[in-house]
Amino acid sequence: MAITTRDQLVAAMAGPYGWSGYFFKNGTLASQSKPLSAWTHASILTPAGATPTGPEPCSGDTTGALPVPRVQTPGNTLYLSALQVWNNANGHTWMLLDRAAHTGGLVANITTSQSVNLAAHSRFTSTVGVQAFIEIYSSPGSGGAPVTLTYTNSDGVAGRTATLPTFLGWTPNMLVPFQLAAGDAGVASVQSLRFSTAAAGAGNIGITLAKTLHIVPAASGGQFSRRNYTTMLNLTTNPCLFWSYAGTAGSFIQGVMSTVEG
Repeated sequence: MAITTRDQLVAAMAGPYGWSGYFFKNGTLASQSKPLSAWTHASILTPAGATPTGPEPCSGDTTGALPVPRVQTPGNTLYLSALQVWNNANGHTWMLLDRAAHTGGLVANITTSQSVNLAAHSRFTSTVGVQAFIEIYSSPGSGGAPVTLTYTNSDGVAGRTATLPTFLGWTPNMLVPFQLAAGDAGVASVQSLRFSTAAAGAGNIGITLAKTLHIVPAASGGQFSRRNYTTMLNLTTNPCLFWSYAGTAGSFIQGVMSTVEG
């Protein structure tokens, strides 16, 4: 049964499937103003996520996902019920995302269309809110932008075009969302990728489909934040949670995450 009221949330938290667990994740080794992915960073409790070599739907079984339980009762949904976070660095922002699918092995030094053929994991009953990101596993050097992506939107309309405009440089682990076509609210699948100009090198370019769940801004080191989700955040049945970040060198995030199902 879906959880839609505060009373149902309280009952679920006290039930057999209420769960809380500690997490820790390392951030960047150098200061960055660009959003970066922590997917390939190994840390306590969470191994480094592998660089994908081809299209792969993602779930809690994918190496690199934050350790949270999967749904135990068929027909139920997992929800994020509370999040307590402590961040050690000034001026740092962390984002919690659910990774729906990813691929790698694309290159930035050609201008012809490259096949992607990536679809969100079937655990997503709706892909509203799912974004397409470019994820840089190894930098191709200068050049390569703008970038265009052809995709099918969350309403099932194919042949849509997303864009990534010119920006300053490619950074390893960079995770930047494409701008979707006007009126689109999500991405169900991606068909192809094209660089408008050739970059200096090939690099290793990935496309990631993910849904942003929560943003944790930290104006000062040691800032503590807590949120109880009385409106609930749907984590599907077996989420592939990971962090992205931007800010100062030597940062990390830790805290306690709580889930319920219903």
